[in-house]
Amino acid sequence: MAAVPVMTWDEFLDAYPRSHLVVAWLHVRQRTGKVRRARFDLLKRVAMALEPGGDWAITDANPREIYVAYEKAADATKLCTLVRAKPLGPSLQWLSQEAFRFEKDAQRSIRDALRA
Repeated sequence: MAAVPVMTWDEFLDAYPRSHLVVAWLHVRQRTGKVRRARFDLLKRVAMALEPGGDWAITDANPREIYVAYEKAADATKLCTLVRAKPLGPSLQWLSQEAFRFEKDAQRSIRDALRA
């Protein structure tokens, strides 16, 4: 099965106002320039490689975070499992939300998944 192509963030939120959010927390040295772009691109590549079965989107949410949102919980679970994301508290906006620190272990897991 081929992955569903990524939607723009605004199109996704219009179509799925309550969806499943995965938050990548960036270390202070990863928040600007080429390093941030590389982290964003790496996260986008692995999100596509996991072949989501539903719609999804990714955005540079703010200086400290990158958001990936999924229509389907199963797609969010795949990414969360890979990066060992932890659940966040309940939210009025999101059906589920989990977060991870985008540091060495998560980067290694993502790179390993992309090589496989």
